[in-house]
This record gives sequence, C-alpha cells and structure tokens, in this order.
Amino acid sequence: MLLSFIEALILLVPLLLAVAFLTLAERKAMGSMQRRVGPNKVGYYGLLQPFSDALKLLTKENIIPSHSNSFLFIFSPILFITAVNDYSVTRGLWLKVGKVSPVDFPVKIPLQYVQDPLQPQNFYIVENGKPDLVHIHIPIKSGLAGIWIKREYGIPYILTEHWGIYNEVVEDNYTTKPAAFKKYTRKIFDNAYVFTSVSKYLAEGVNRFVTKKEYKIIPNVADTSSFYYRQKPISAFRFIHVSNMVPLKNAEGILRAFSLLLKENRDAILVMVGDKFPFLHDLARELGIPAAALLFCGEIPYEQVATEMQESDCLVLFSNMENSPCVIVEALCCGLPVIATGTGGIPELVNSTNGILLEPKDDRMLAAAMGEMMDNYSMYDRDKIAEQAIGKFSYQVIGKMMDDIYQDPNL
Repeated sequence: MLLSFIEALILLVPLLLAVAFLTLAERKAMGSMQRRVGPNKVGYYGLLQPFSDALKLLTKENIIPSHSNSFLFIFSPILFITAVNDYSVTRGLWLKVGKVSPVDFPVKIPLQYVQDPLQPQNFYIVENGKPDLVHIHIPIKSGLAGIWIKREYGIPYILTEHWGIYNEVVEDNYTTKPAAFKKYTRKIFDNAYVFTSVSKYLAEGVNRFVTKKEYKIIPNVADTSSFYYRQKPISAFRFIHVSNMVPLKNAEGILRAFSLLLKENRDAILVMVGDKFPFLHDLARELGIPAAALLFCGEIPYEQVATEMQESDCLVLFSNMENSPCVIVEALCCGLPVIATGTGGIPELVNSTNGILLEPKDDRMLAAAMGEMMDNYSMYDRDKIAEQAIGKFSYQVIGKMMDDIYQDPNL
C-alpha cells in the first residue's frame, strides 16, 4: 500500500510540476506576443507564480451545490487523479445520502461515465421509498443506475432504446465506440427484464451489434392535442421540412430538389423549420429560388410547429439515415402525407397510403416525388391518415402499451 502511494507520488508530482511550469511558459509567451511582461511578481521573474496560483485555488471559498451529492462533488478530482488506463477503480467508494445505506460502487466503471448516476435514484428512494419497477431510457449512462438498483434492491428494470447508432451508416455508430462502452451497453441490455424499442429496425440493430435480446416495439408518441388534422385554406401547394438541419438531414438536397421542381413551372412553396445555418440561405440564393417560394422559419415553439404542419400539404424528410423520426409521427397525426427516404425505421411508418419512399441522396428522385405528390394528391385521404396515426401514436395508445408491460404479473 505504502509502495503504491510512493509510486503514485513519483508519477504525479513531476507531472503536476511540468503542467504548472508549462502553463507559466505559455502565459509568458502570450504576454510577449501582446507586448506584456506576463507573470513576474511572485518569485524571481515570476517563477513561483504556479505555486501562488495553487495556493489561491486551495484557499478559495468552498461552495457545494445544495442538491448535489457532496461526497462525490468533493472527491471527484481524486477519482480523476487515480484513474489508470481510462478507468476509475472505485471499489470501496461508499455513498450515503439521507437514510440510504452505503453502496459499494462497481469496480472499473469507465472514467467518463462516473458522473454520479446514482444520485437521483438515491434521492427518490429517500423521499418515496423503493419503486416496484424502473424504466431506463437509453443504456449509457442511466442504465448503470438500473444495474445498481437491480443488484442492490432486487428491483427489475425495463430498457427503452431510442439512439440510432446500431448500424454502419452514421459516423458515430456503435462499432466506433470504445470497448468499455460496448461492455457496459451489453451488460445493461442483458440485465433488462424487458427491452423495448421505438422501431424494429433499431431493435434488430441491437441484436446484430450488441446482444441477442427479445424486444417489444413501442413507437414514438405525438401530442395529439396539438398535432391533429385541420383543413387547410386553399393556397399554393405547401411542402414543409422540420429538422435541426444537420448534415445527416440533407436539407441542402431538399433545396436542390425544390429548385428542380420550380423549373417545371410548379406553383409550390417550401417551408423550412429549424434552420440555423446561414449556408442554407446562401445555397437557396445560388439556386435562384424565389423568396416568395421559400420560407425559413428558424427554430420555433413546439405548438407553432403543429400550426405550420396543419397549414401545409406534405412533409419532406430527405435524411441519409433515420431511426423512427418523431416529426413523421407528428405529420401523420396532422393528416400530412410524407415524402421520405426509405432508411432505418421510416418504412415502418410510411407506405403507399400515406406517402412516398425514395432513395437517399438522389435530388432528382426527390424532385420527381414532389411532382408526383402534387399530381396525385387527391389519392391521399388526410382524414384517414390522421385517424390511423392517432390510433397508433397518441398518448393514450402508447401509455396503454407501456402500462401493459408495467402490469406484467411476472415482474
């Protein structure tokens, strides 16, 4: 034990000194660039400035957030310093909050995931007693708390996954994650009593990349008090796109396709909701899209998104990859037919009765689909589209599906 402590000091003290004096050198260099002297008051030529800074840091007023876990708040720097090979060996770390018994935290939790995942659960148990069931959304990081609760109290947990990383299309996919991430993700799935997914596509991806696990599909939900069918006033045909317009959404492809559509002398308007990138406005000008035919709404309140959908004729989603987009669910509840790429879980939502599916990254195919939608719009029964969607995605329907799992007598 003493030897390990001495070895740690031999490793850490030179490292801390090196960082301290490297910081001093950086401040000196930056001062010189700006025709300043830099630190020069403490010690000869400012050489003792790092020690002065350290003393100032140690003598600062200690402030602890009132609703934090004070033990972890104070000792988390120690956890960081003692990390070895990106792991924090934390056996013997005891947590005690209120009446909760001390907890022996699992060994070798990856350092980046040690962010007090137990604190909310501790407070809940103190205030409300032990729950009968825990519902975890997205394995990392909340799933670590689910494993702890199951082990410590024997309480089962349900796991719902929404994250569309279980494929080889998105850049930040599951295969790019570190070994520790994969290890704990697999453990969290394996220990779940029930695994639910918002799409079959995602669930099959988990089975392919993580672990073999039976699953139940519980789709995304829409607030049908806001998203419902309302007859649109007669006006030019109005396409709408709603997203954060990151590259994966391929909003620029929609603009290029819309430009091709307008060259066919179509009377149409495109509404872009959620844009926050100036380059899209620049691209629209380069493509010669008339200002009267294109409306950039920016980020707007949730209720206003519903209003914009109700005043539109068709949703366009031209993503390179998707899981099960809520925006499609909300559009269908408004009775909007949908043009979307047939990627991920989208084919589980869109079919020939409520929209058109196409290949991603094909601007001309999208332009043709938009023209086809305008020509054959009468074949889409908006009342029926909305009725069927509300029957699948309303709070009442999804709530009933969840409650059926919660009431499982075997839990």
